[in-house]
Amino acid sequence: RAEDETRREAGAVERVERALEEARGEKDSLELELHELRAAVKERDATLGYVGAEVESVKALFSTKTHDLRRERDELLVLVNERDEYEASVRNETTREKDEAARVKREATDALTSAIAKQEAADRCEHEARETVRRVESEMRALLAEVAQQRRKTRELGSALQSMYA
Repeated sequence: RAEDETRREAGAVERVERALEEARGEKDSLELELHELRAAVKERDATLGYVGAEVESVKALFSTKTHDLRRERDELLVLVNERDEYEASVRNETTREKDEAARVKREATDALTSAIAKQEAADRCEHEARETVRRVESEMRALLAEVAQQRRKTRELGSALQSMYA
């Protein structure tokens, strides 16, 4: 019985030693896995730190870009407003110039119409004057012919009177 008990105890010790050895192997395996996990976490933390820094850099870049774009937009809005005001001014000036040109054209048309009417009146007056001159010249010719005839008669009469008193 003591021998059985010693064998049982030796078997129990052996099982405990095997269990201890297995536990040590499992512990070593777990420690290695823990070490690997810690390294992975450390690498992930480093990556996250890098990514966080990049995110902050991108945020700063976007903030700068947003500020620049807003400033550029505001500058462009000012330019667009200035252009719109200029275009409105040009349109108004063009309208005034068109109105002025239309007024000048009306005045020129009226002046031309008046000039044509005056020219036609002058042409009529000239025609009437020519007619009057022609008529007067004709009458003068007739009078000159009559005066010439009267002179001849007067000369004949003078000759006849001279020959009578002579």
